[in-house]
Amino acid sequence: TPKSITNYVAERATNFKPATIKTVTYSLRSLLRFLLKQGRCQERLLRALPTIPQRKLSSIPRFMDDKELEQFLQCFDLSTSTGARDYAMALCMAGLGMRVSEVALMKLEDLDWRNGYVAIESVKTRCHKFLPLPKNVGKAISEYLQSDRPKPQCRNVFLRHSTPAGTAVTRELVRGVMRRAYEEIGHPEWTGTHLLRHTAATRLHQRGVPLKEIADLLGHRCIDTSMIYTKIHMASLEQTALPWPEVQS
Repeated sequence: TPKSITNYVAERATNFKPATIKTVTYSLRSLLRFLLKQGRCQERLLRALPTIPQRKLSSIPRFMDDKELEQFLQCFDLSTSTGARDYAMALCMAGLGMRVSEVALMKLEDLDWRNGYVAIESVKTRCHKFLPLPKNVGKAISEYLQSDRPKPQCRNVFLRHSTPAGTAVTRELVRGVMRRAYEEIGHPEWTGTHLLRHTAATRLHQRGVPLKEIADLLGHRCIDTSMIYTKIHMASLEQTALPWPEVQS
């Protein structure tokens, strides 16, 4: 019945993200159109299927504030080889906004120590971008390479320290490292590594870095994708917000 169709979509909309529920309704619409052509359902069932809006840049990105970021970086044990590696990987994402895949795939030849930059091939766009290598990030990577990196079996910067030792870290390994760090600082609800990428972009924007430069750093082809970070720049929002009219008694 039409009611069962709408109830089904409404129930799943409470648990799924807009993009996911949109895929569900697309599949349902295709099925109902097929059944309609076969004469096995009525057109009112198709009309009952709601359209799911997916508004661009409607969400607010989650990010770490200065205190949370400091706690996060301090939870890595730099006295161990794996801790030094994990700390350097975390700085690459929280400081440079690198994707987890870019961290896992980074090669030794991508690092230009003389000119102070790292060359990254974007997995999404297949284009190369050149990121400046800040002193703290470069120092963390350098100390890991000189003192803690195991005997390599490949040219990747970050390697596994357990079996098979010397092979490149995987994206799953990097994500697991960051999730455990989130739990250690009391935020088990945080998942994924995009939180670190959002943190890097947000901190840059709050320091007055133009959106075009942030888009270049993150590898966004369209500057509109970086516009979402203007939502959490409180200082600029306060300047543009109109005063709230007071009620005159």
